[in-house]
This record gives sequence, structure tokens and C-alpha cells, in this order.
Amino acid sequence: MYRWLIVVFSLGLFSCVSRAPVPPQTPVPASGTPASPVKPGVTQVRDRQQTWKEYDCENKKKQLPFISIVTNEILPDSVPRGQEIRHRFVYVACTSGQSVILRKLSRKISYKGMVKFPDTTENFEIIPGTWEVNALISIPPAAEAGEYTLELTLSGPQSKKVKSTTFKVQK
Repeated sequence: MYRWLIVVFSLGLFSCVSRAPVPPQTPVPASGTPASPVKPGVTQVRDRQQTWKEYDCENKKKQLPFISIVTNEILPDSVPRGQEIRHRFVYVACTSGQSVILRKLSRKISYKGMVKFPDTTENFEIIPGTWEVNALISIPPAAEAGEYTLELTLSGPQSKKVKSTTFKVQK
């Protein structure tokens, strides 16, 4: 079984994250280009109030907290063995207050139905607003060429959000 290595995965940076809004999208590299120079970690896309309004959270009060995975992608979507990819996901969180919510974050990379890399963060901090999370993942030089699936799951006491994406490892 090939071992996947997360080169940098800095989800513990919440205390260092700027609360000022940033542009909602980062440039997407073309297929086959190196991973974007975006630093790993968490970046705010929209603050709590902007997110509350955009996602009509007032009408979701009975369902609070409302959490959704908006984007789950690998950049670039095709990469040679031995190179690095960027896992980027964006989530939205509407809560009844300013408090952080803890959820289980799971990431599984599979090839031909077999999990090659499982990664779980038991107490992932969900912050109210819209947030982008980036991690860099190194593809082993001996990885088999073909299509891989990355499944992202955010789960809590009463809900489970799952979003998958695929990427290709070239010969």
C-alpha cells in the first residue's frame, strides 16, 4: 500500500487567521501545472454577517448550526508522480452565535476502491462565516498512474456532509 504524506497541513492556525475578508476565489492553475503557491491553512472568504445574509440563515434557524461544504477540489487535477497537489475546500457555517463548533473532518484518498491515505481530525474547528482551507499533499514517486478519489467528510452529532472529487496521477 502506498503511503501518502501530507507535507503541510496547518489546520491549527485558527488563532492566527485574519478576520478581514479576502477575495472569494484564488486562481486555479491549469491541469498539469505545479500546485498553487497559496499557503496551507485557513483563510476567511466572507465574515459571519455576509455569510448569514448570502445563505439566508435567518430562515434556517430551526436547522442551526447550518454547515455546508461548498467546494472540494484538487489543484492541479492531473499531476506527475512525485509532485505535490493542493487540496482546497470551502465551507459555510451559520450558527446562532459567534462560537466555534467542533466537528470530525475526514479525508480519504482512494485508488480503484482501496483507501490509500486516510486522515482524520477529531476536533476540527468550524468558524461561523465562509472559510477556505488549503493543504498540500505529496504524491509518492512510486504511486500507480490513474484516477484517484478524495472524499471529504464533515460529521457532527446530527449531521454528515460528504463531498468527493477526483484527480489523476500521470506516469
